[in-house]
Amino acid sequence: MPDTTNAAKLILVTRNGWPERSLPESAQPMLRCQPESDPADALDNAPEARVVLAAPLGQTTAWLKELLRRKRHFALASLPEAKGHDLTQLAVAARKRRLTPVILGSWRCLAPVLALRELAAGGVLGQLSRLDIAAPPQQTLAQTIAAADLVAFLNPANHPLDFTLTTDSQSEQPTITITITGSAGSATATGGLNGAKSTLTTVFANRSRTIPLPPSQPDQTEWRLFLTAPPDSQCLMTVNAAADIMGKSNRLSHQP
Repeated sequence: MPDTTNAAKLILVTRNGWPERSLPESAQPMLRCQPESDPADALDNAPEARVVLAAPLGQTTAWLKELLRRKRHFALASLPEAKGHDLTQLAVAARKRRLTPVILGSWRCLAPVLALRELAAGGVLGQLSRLDIAAPPQQTLAQTIAAADLVAFLNPANHPLDFTLTTDSQSEQPTITITITGSAGSATATGGLNGAKSTLTTVFANRSRTIPLPPSQPDQTEWRLFLTAPPDSQCLMTVNAAADIMGKSNRLSHQP
């Protein structure tokens, strides 16, 4: 048995310096590995470590096979690292093993999103009927999936929702604005994608109230959840959810 007294808490599989920003203390000590390195040795020496694959799935095949075989919790660094077909295959394999691998870099940990999630989950808006999102004009696959992912995340009771995604090109900084409308009232939250300057406006019976939201570091929040929370309570975007969204998008795009 290997000595795991000072074992790594995080194994980062990458060829570059990702991530550029510093990681939280809960990620230390950390072990960096090349995609072509032997996963068995690293996983044996850090049996409790969470694993992040920050390389295209095609370059991490050995790591994926070993993680799935051991039923170890892991994350993909971002959606651009995964093609649609590869992501779907990974989701199927994970479901068979009852694993819930996640994808970092979604919008779930943004302050506006968390504030609206709390209102929606608490039921104060009543039965939800509409969700409107205005996002920066990037129109990338990752952004489209991140927006669609919020339809489920901000609607925990699974009410039938009308959903619109529009472009916000007015702000100098990348900003997201989300409005949820329910039978008892509505709420609008706005904030920068980097966590800066967020506000929440609620409207009940024609009475409006706007409050500032505390400054946040969404990427740090996401890392802490991934590293310390149980896999079933992390509230992060899962590989399965992303694959389902991609599948629905592909089916719609191929309709006559």
